[in-house]
Amino acid sequence: MDPELEAALSALPDIPPWHALSVESARRLEDELFSTDVDHDCTVREFAVDGPGGDLPLRSYRPADDPLPTVVFLHGGGWTLGTLDSAESICVELAERVGCLVLSVDYRLAPEHPFPAAVGDAQAAVEWAAEHAGSLGGDGTVAVAGTSAGGGLAAATALRARGAGPDLAAQLLLYPMLDPGLDTDSCREHADAPLLTRADLAWFWAQYTDSPTPASPSTTTMRHRCVTAFAR
Repeated sequence: MDPELEAALSALPDIPPWHALSVESARRLEDELFSTDVDHDCTVREFAVDGPGGDLPLRSYRPADDPLPTVVFLHGGGWTLGTLDSAESICVELAERVGCLVLSVDYRLAPEHPFPAAVGDAQAAVEWAAEHAGSLGGDGTVAVAGTSAGGGLAAATALRARGAGPDLAAQLLLYPMLDPGLDTDSCREHADAPLLTRADLAWFWAQYTDSPTPASPSTTTMRHRCVTAFAR
């Protein structure tokens, strides 16, 4: 394991497996672990835009007064966990290190809102950014980014935009969740990895797809549904 990652993990308290918790308890724990006060020089704004499920909350981070490219950011959390607050440290670092306007999306979460709700929200945020990010200091260039489950949403959004627009300058996929099969060599090797196990991944996929876990005979059906999400 990378020494820096090992040090970061050792600083965390003992964490029960995500799949052993209720959705409500897992959300509280995720928020407690990752919502921290971050020192930054960004101008921050919170607002909502029209989304397919009603108001879609967004938070923007602008590190400079000059017009900047816009990155629509989708947080991780297995499509089930995560908030604008728990994603703030990532958004601040992305904004300041890259020099971009970051637009963080508070998309609807599963299991209350399973696939394709989050994909629809992500697409709505990208479309809004393409039309209106100039009002926040955007220069007209739009990219999409995401971590973990948010990386999967970013990939889906980029594929949708390829067929219907808007034009995206780039996609940044950080350890994205793309395959519900969980049958790769890496997944088997790290089945009991700290912070996120194979059983946790199966649980998150089940929440998102409103289906049995990938270990069940429904694996082929789930993979088809997720590929369909990316291709629509």
